Amino acid sequence: MLNDREYMRRDPRNQENDARSGFHALIGLILANFVVFFIQHMMPGRELDSAFALSVDGVKHFEIWRFFTALFLHAGFGHIFFNMFGLYIFGTLAAPVLGAKRFLLLYFTAGVLGNVLWFFCNWNNPYYMLFGASGAVMGIILASAMMLPDIPMMLLFIPFPLKLKTLAMVYIFLEIFSQITNSASVTSYLAHILGFTAGYLF
Repeated sequence: MLNDREYMRRDPRNQENDARSGFHALIGLILANFVVFFIQHMMPGRELDSAFALSVDGVKHFEIWRFFTALFLHAGFGHIFFNMFGLYIFGTLAAPVLGAKRFLLLYFTAGVLGNVLWFFCNWNNPYYMLFGASGAVMGIILASAMMLPDIPMMLLFIPFPLKLKTLAMVYIFLEIFSQITNSASVTSYLAHILGFTAGYLF
């Protein structure tokens, strides 16, 4: 049973602290992503992309930081909007339960593992680049759906409530479908899938 799990039956004072710190961590991540996005798209020549996006060629030159920094870069406004929308909607459910430390650990674990899978799948495509927090967001979506599966959720374009677990599946399907149909690198959707898996394991 879910109530038997340690994170669902902590001391009320610790739960309050976790809720506060988790929400602050969530807002911090969203703000950091938007700040980096505006810097990224204001700089001439997209210099941040060449230095910090994930690329096989870069990692082969021991630029290991790219596995982390790529999580804060986005290809366009639609890309960051949908990622941050998903992060906020599902993060407001997961972050208060997990607290800041575990929420951030989930975010970076899912995101980096997704990037690692993309890296190996694109070993023979050294100049492809990967941007975005999609893998991290996928992990948070699945984690929230596992912790609170039956919470009813309302969306503007759906006139009836959906259970969180159903909404999570719909959102993940749309993300992966969008990635497959619009990406120059078709294997980039695998970063979403491994992020999703990391959320489940976490």
